[in-house]
Amino acid sequence: MTTSGASTPHRPALVVIVLALVAAVGLLLGFYGAIFGPWYPMVLGAVVAVVGVILVVRSAPWGRVLLTWGVAVILGAALYVVIGVLTPDAAGSGSGSGCVPGAVCDVTMH
Repeated sequence: MTTSGASTPHRPALVVIVLALVAAVGLLLGFYGAIFGPWYPMVLGAVVAVVGVILVVRSAPWGRVLLTWGVAVILGAALYVVIGVLTPDAAGSGSGSGCVPGAVCDVTMH
């Protein structure tokens, strides 16, 4: 007699651990990916999250993993933006501003 996937016992603790690890990796990738512009990881995360939702609705096994990773990437990029807004006087990476880190830059609006 063969066993199907429906009859195997679930390991909820293992599922939670895996999803927590996936979320941590996604959060870090979103945070560090936002250095090059927050829209890149946000769009990537949104696309992956939408695919994850579609797979969750269809009961695919990887749906929750993709959904978790996509949302975590979006949150990581949003965290980068929030930290930038809350600490405007902190040293930045210089990414996208045209200003070399450590140099005095004219940031006045013309």
